[in-house]
Amino acid sequence: MAFRTCEELDTELLCFRGLSHESQDLLFRSVFGEGCEGECGGLMTQEERAKWKEQGSKGEYTVESCHGRTWHVQTEEDMLLDDMGFHGRHHLPLSQTKACQEMLKGMQQAAPRSSATHKPQFQPEFVSVSYENLGGRVIKGTLCGTAYDDDRCCRRGEDGDGTPKAFLFLGRAAVTVGFKYDKSDRQWLKVRMAPGDCLLRFGSARAWCMGVLKIDASAPEGRGDQNPCPFDFVHVKIQDHRRLQQEKPDLFQRCHAKRIDPEDDKFNMNPGCFQYAYTVLGPGPDGRIRCRVVNDNGLKFADCPSNGRLGHGVTMARACYVDSPQKGLKGKGKGKSPGVPPEEPRRRWTGKRQSPEAAHDTLVGA
Repeated sequence: MAFRTCEELDTELLCFRGLSHESQDLLFRSVFGEGCEGECGGLMTQEERAKWKEQGSKGEYTVESCHGRTWHVQTEEDMLLDDMGFHGRHHLPLSQTKACQEMLKGMQQAAPRSSATHKPQFQPEFVSVSYENLGGRVIKGTLCGTAYDDDRCCRRGEDGDGTPKAFLFLGRAAVTVGFKYDKSDRQWLKVRMAPGDCLLRFGSARAWCMGVLKIDASAPEGRGDQNPCPFDFVHVKIQDHRRLQQEKPDLFQRCHAKRIDPEDDKFNMNPGCFQYAYTVLGPGPDGRIRCRVVNDNGLKFADCPSNGRLGHGVTMARACYVDSPQKGLKGKGKGKSPGVPPEEPRRRWTGKRQSPEAAHDTLVGA
């Protein structure tokens, strides 16, 4: 399982490109193996999320899915991956996916002098899988906001615990992701990730925040209907959580839970985004992967679609999320008193965007 090139996008951000279609398909089937358990769903309006806090399963709700359809699982259903809503996620041990283990070897071969791809610095044990379908939404700013990587042993913004983490992209779309040193920054480091490309973040790059800026479902690299993966993109994160498990066991448990705990859900993701639980059943007679989806929240559904703001992207019909600051507003905690001179600009991105051969010579020594 070999990558075609390795690029140094910034001093602590490597991009591995060019996995073959055969390798991509093997990885997709491997991370959606039989028995994987996770959560999935469409979107509920912000008003319904607030109602859930007050009424719970006594209320009636609408779950909107791709292209304006509703997705109402009354009790449980068996269905194809193709019909699994806007998004979902699950976790599995790295030991259960040989394809991901082989991919890591491919990264080591593509960057033999980078200590971030080798032991003892990088010894991953876990895989986190999430999928997303644009499903008629139009992104304004970012999809689902700008987020920090919070599975670290230090506070947000601190450079410590730069444990390497791999981010593999699969699916039918090319995805443009953006990085910022801080959410208040206006300058993005934009990177287009085609299916089969993989980022490796380490050092201070683990402290940056990231957002999805574009999902290009028409990208030729995605192969359209010839791709066995039915999702616009699948995000496969390969993680080294040794320190996290030892130093922050509660956070470790939250990161690996099959379902978000409603008692510890400040963004109301369950059931705002993830209404259902699922189990991968494996391929059916036609070779396509199937899942069992369960309404474990006991949601009751309204006969008529609800009105309100969905959040998390923009549908064709409703403007829901815009990640661009209004004129005159400052970032949180960044306000200045009158007469105080502005801060010096933050440092610019240092990536050389050089040829793969040149980048190879500048990687961190093993």
